[in-house]
Amino acid sequence: MFSGASYFLAVPIYPSQALARNVSVTETGIVLGSAFLATFLFTPLSGIAISRFGVKNMFVIGNIICGLGNIGFGFLDFIETSSPYFWLSVGTRVFSALGEAIVTPTAMALGLSQVADKNKGKTIVSA
Repeated sequence: MFSGASYFLAVPIYPSQALARNVSVTETGIVLGSAFLATFLFTPLSGIAISRFGVKNMFVIGNIICGLGNIGFGFLDFIETSSPYFWLSVGTRVFSALGEAIVTPTAMALGLSQVADKNKGKTIVSA
């Protein structure tokens, strides 16, 4: 749940902060949208990594990556010039999206492993 919420952490705050640093509205949209595009690209690759490193390990790694990316995004407040602010914003959002792309499929697999085989169909439908 928190991984999914991190997609939207920046939405109420970032536009005004970016405009204060002379980042254009278009660039602001690119930063906010970059997480969704990166997740779309990284999710199939995370499936490969999950089969190689295991669900539990990838879940932990994904949460660490996502958390570090969000913490890094918070430190952007110390950058005052527009170009570095924009590029570091994109970088930290994409880095967080990598973690989010790992957490979502692993959470589903971990959740299903907690349910008896006869109830797995009910779990998938309700998720």
